[in-house]
Amino acid sequence: MKHIKLGLISTIFLCILISLIFGCAGPRPKPVTQITKPDASSMTDDEFLDMVQKKCFLFMWNEANPETGLIKDRADNFNFCDDRKIASVASVGYGLSAICVAQERGWVGEKAAYERVLNTLKFFRDGMENNHGFYYHFVHMDTGQHLPNSEGSSIDTAIFLAGALTAAEYYKGTEVEEVANELYNRVDWQWMLGGGRTLTMGWGRRDRMLMARWNHYNEGILCYLLAIGSPTYPIDAACWDEINRPIRSYKDYTCIVCSPLFTHQFPQHWVDLRGIHDDYANYYENSKIATLANRAFCIDNSKSFKSYADNSWGLTACDGPGGYKVYGALPATAAAVHDGTVAPTAAAGSMMFTPDESLAALRFMYNTYGDKIWGRYGFSDAYNITRNWYAKDVIGIDVGGMILGIENARTGMLWDYFMRNDFIQKSLDEIGFKPGSKDVCMPDAPNVFAIRAPEIMTINGNLEEWSCVEFIELEPKQHLEYGNLTDRDKDLLSDCMFMWDDDYLYVAFKVTDNQILTPYKDNMIYRNDAIELFIDPENNNLIWGNPLDFQIGLTISNKDKKPQAWAWFQKQEVGDNVKFEAIETENGYIIEAAIKWEFLKVEPKDGLIMGICPAVHDLDDSDGSATAKLTWYFINQQGGSKLGTLELIDTIK
Repeated sequence: MKHIKLGLISTIFLCILISLIFGCAGPRPKPVTQITKPDASSMTDDEFLDMVQKKCFLFMWNEANPETGLIKDRADNFNFCDDRKIASVASVGYGLSAICVAQERGWVGEKAAYERVLNTLKFFRDGMENNHGFYYHFVHMDTGQHLPNSEGSSIDTAIFLAGALTAAEYYKGTEVEEVANELYNRVDWQWMLGGGRTLTMGWGRRDRMLMARWNHYNEGILCYLLAIGSPTYPIDAACWDEINRPIRSYKDYTCIVCSPLFTHQFPQHWVDLRGIHDDYANYYENSKIATLANRAFCIDNSKSFKSYADNSWGLTACDGPGGYKVYGALPATAAAVHDGTVAPTAAAGSMMFTPDESLAALRFMYNTYGDKIWGRYGFSDAYNITRNWYAKDVIGIDVGGMILGIENARTGMLWDYFMRNDFIQKSLDEIGFKPGSKDVCMPDAPNVFAIRAPEIMTINGNLEEWSCVEFIELEPKQHLEYGNLTDRDKDLLSDCMFMWDDDYLYVAFKVTDNQILTPYKDNMIYRNDAIELFIDPENNNLIWGNPLDFQIGLTISNKDKKPQAWAWFQKQEVGDNVKFEAIETENGYIIEAAIKWEFLKVEPKDGLIMGICPAVHDLDDSDGSATAKLTWYFINQQGGSKLGTLELIDTIK
């Protein structure tokens, strides 16, 4: 404790001195650069990791209000006179766990650690704004009052609870355990469902639930694990099955995907999923594969970006040259966003998955770039060598992820204590986790048949001629590419069917949509309630923008209240190349279309196989803020995108 107290006194004295020289009330002073960077060449791996973790812990300890326990969202890594007051609830969750690690490793005394944890939990119980037990994302670190435009957040609350429940087990049989359990018990997870089958991401103004939901595999699985096991307001374990789990491959790496690494790390900083699986995956192994794929993606792009190398990798949400961004790598459901920015927390937070690769990366970053990114709290948030940019700040959840990811790799401490919670074990049991592993495999591309039209087709929106045709059913659980649907049985569904003759490819969509909005026109119609049809005539992978491939859009109307068709790769309205009719129905709309083979540059024949992917867009707010998309099968990969297949069958012999 003495060295910590002396460190705090020295820090306070230095801050006062700098304020006298520069004036903290005026412009922010220039960064203090006299920060020692020890020579790590002779350090053992344990000594090096001790140094990294302890530096991270000092952020959690020094950048907190000891009375409220609230921890800053971010701090300047080189400026001792950082007077920002924005606290993050998620930072506190990581901070509570970090204090347990620090006490165990002797970086803080037991009495001081316990008092800080208890003060924090009591303030969250008695002094913090909450709504049904949930907290706001950003609050003032001295008062706990939420900041303007800060949303109420289910995931930030879940991360806080993970830290609180870890502390409860670490200080078992004390008031800390009692208060932590009170906080967990009062969280109304049923309310957070917002009348749907998946948890919402929180609430905004006037306590209205956010449209966004935790309906894809990502960090939100932590919310479900806490919600299903809740002793007071549990949600049904069947909600776990409502999560969409897209599977993608990059090189030899196949996994359930979410592009930025933090989405794989956050839940497993606490929940030990090693050696167990549900009906879908062993998520520990899945996250290990996702991390290795992220690293491989960086290495493969190292010729284009100087920051990327064998030991300089890691794409996740972090600061970048253009501000805070969510960076990611393939495999992903959409194109990976990256600009050469590498975040040390990406490698460190994944150390529990990739201990050797992560350690090598941290040592390389320290030795190579440490003069620019090593500060009072260790590694700054990120760097970009291509842009000659180096972050000045550290961010609480990233610092916390480093502490916990490293500690789990070293001792498994956080896993050990968190998994002692009976309600987490109950949650895993109800979901159906069982011992063993389960490989994730790429699904085969689906196929649909198109029969020859038995008669001359009339394109009028009347689907009587289609009554015996095989159809594709697009539905949210399997096909939701992005967005959020409040009621999957009414909000968005679609049947899609195909036929053909010597002149046309025929397609029909019967769409269920509870609100039809079409404010956009011309090449923006994809933002309407509309359908899209991706066609790869040669079935050799669709190349985005290739004029020999097709992205055709059809919408029931535009601003002029007229149906419209558009072909983006051909950069045109399709004119006479597509005949179609669009009509509203009682619960949605129907679109029936005939596309000229001549337009597609295809000679139709029995047995012809083309790449095909129908998709349906949903717009539920006139300002365009609430959108969703169902996509049949569209897999991004090297060399283009793989689609499902359509086979022509000549039933007239």
